[in-house]
Amino acid sequence: MAAPAHRGRSWYTIGLLVLTALTLLTLDFRGFGPLESAQNTARGVFGPARSVGDAVTTPVTNGLDGLFNYGELEDRNAELEARIAELEGEIFATQVDADELARLKAELGLESIDDIPVQVAQVVSGPLGNFSGNTVEIDRGKLDGIRDGMPVITGAGLVGRVLSAGRNRSTVQLITDTEFTVGVRITQDGEVGLAHGDGAGSPDQITIDQGISGSVSVGDLVITSGGRTSRFPPGLAIGIVSDVIKKDRGLELKVALNADPANIGFVNVVQFAPQE
Repeated sequence: MAAPAHRGRSWYTIGLLVLTALTLLTLDFRGFGPLESAQNTARGVFGPARSVGDAVTTPVTNGLDGLFNYGELEDRNAELEARIAELEGEIFATQVDADELARLKAELGLESIDDIPVQVAQVVSGPLGNFSGNTVEIDRGKLDGIRDGMPVITGAGLVGRVLSAGRNRSTVQLITDTEFTVGVRITQDGEVGLAHGDGAGSPDQITIDQGISGSVSVGDLVITSGGRTSRFPPGLAIGIVSDVIKKDRGLELKVALNADPANIGFVNVVQFAPQE
């Protein structure tokens, strides 16, 4: 006889719960004050616990994401840096007198840099040996058509030359090396001079200290001068004159580099051979 009474109480309990739930939902939809207060109190009690949990787990989650996705992020950053350099080079190129550059190339009988094939390479190691940060190694070599002396550029401009080409890898001498020399031209007045690197202590500039004697101003653009026996084709972006220093023998110019040799991930090796 106990079973029917038990079932009756169960149905009564279920019905009461359903009715209570409907009542609470109705009050909630109507914005019943005491209920909102209770909800806020509950949130206040459990909110901090949730925040603490998030604070504890978020760094761990981020750390794991960084650990497993580091390679992808590094590659993506390198691609973005290369694109930024390319855009900077395009901005620089638009400021150069294209007609003057075309005339110069025609007089010298030189092909346009756009007509010279390039080999894309990735920088695989930083400074080598005791070169004080003035060389890097790339993942292309003789099997890829790389030869000693070939210019190395980014989208922003000249960063160095191939110092030694191996079978599959090559060492690049950066433009900042004090032993690095390059013939340059000031685009505004056409003067030609010789520049050299200032060393690893000045990774963002080079010096022109031979051949310049005319009127040069801060902000003038500097490109490679080229020539039949030059190791570099004409018109490669180098930088902007940042300082003009008067010397007894002429002018000494400091040039802020357009490309950043200290921060390169991908480069183009220009497969250029000077005319004999």
